[in-house]
Amino acid sequence: MPNQRAAGAALGRFLGKDDVSAPRAARIAGLLVSLLSATADAHSVDDLCRVGSVGVAPSTFRRWCRAERIRPNRALDLARLLRALMLAREHGTSLIEWMEIDPRTFEALLRRAEVPELSSGLMPTTWEFIRRQRLVWNPVLLKLIQRSCADREPDAAVIDGRTPG
Repeated sequence: MPNQRAAGAALGRFLGKDDVSAPRAARIAGLLVSLLSATADAHSVDDLCRVGSVGVAPSTFRRWCRAERIRPNRALDLARLLRALMLAREHGTSLIEWMEIDPRTFEALLRRAEVPELSSGLMPTTWEFIRRQRLVWNPVLLKLIQRSCADREPDAAVIDGRTPG
């Protein structure tokens, strides 16, 4: 298993380059990004497939994730945290207010994501969150999600005065 910090640094360099998107990763990204505009939180992959604007059977989503070496529940966690982060930044509130989750489960989710700023109440930009999180490692998928976020949230496209991807 590669060193996670080195992999994170490589991911940051990769997301700055153009790429050819894989169709499966694009389908997964489309479903995850559809949760960002949903009116309700998704608790399970079944909820994600129901809440998302893209009609997909949960078994199909799980199959896509397996083919991309992504755990479906971790992909769901990424989408849930990203949705909560974007809403919290927009409304000046905390993340947990946008998630239907109890505090202990929320803390466990933050530990899995490994973004220390979230635990301390700081709100990183969506780009910083996508770059630092440890839930999903597929670089093409992350780049597609980041690009979609940039369309929705202007600061997602700028970090340290430069535009990623």
